[in-house]
Amino acid sequence: DADLRSFNEFFKVVGVKETPGLDDYIAVLLEISEQFGTVNKSIDDQTHIILHRCFAHLQQRMVSGEIKQESLAEHLRGKKIVPQASLILYPPEWVFFEDKSGIAEKFDGRLAGNVVGKHRETWQVLEKLGVRSLSLAVKATIHHWESDVYDPSLTIQIKERQRSIDRIVESKKKQIPDG
Repeated sequence: DADLRSFNEFFKVVGVKETPGLDDYIAVLLEISEQFGTVNKSIDDQTHIILHRCFAHLQQRMVSGEIKQESLAEHLRGKKIVPQASLILYPPEWVFFEDKSGIAEKFDGRLAGNVVGKHRETWQVLEKLGVRSLSLAVKATIHHWESDVYDPSLTIQIKERQRSIDRIVESKKKQIPDG
């Protein structure tokens, strides 16, 4: 605005900037974390929008090279700044991106609060702060144990209880997707 341009020198002297800088975004995120995160209070819709916009702007500046991820991580790691499903703020290290559909459901809801969508505008900055892809964090390991000890009593017990074991296995198969 032309009227405000006449005050340009004054604005520079008092510290008014054309656009927010890294410190401004970090200050906003830390203030929100302090207000809502310390008491585990759900954020409201307006605060959610502000968080999203801060992350989107930080991502733009990070991708363009204006800011370094180390600067972000230094100030924000461990701080409750990532809203999860119930809009409670969690530290980035506690949160996972649901990058492959259905993985979180396999944990019977235990991860529901720790899984967020991977939004195009914000995922890169959130990843640099510590949010991980669920598909990379979950690792299935099959352990095979070979025993040199043969126990005939165990074989007899298993044979005696075979029908009960089969019923349990069948009921569990119905509960598991693709089972």
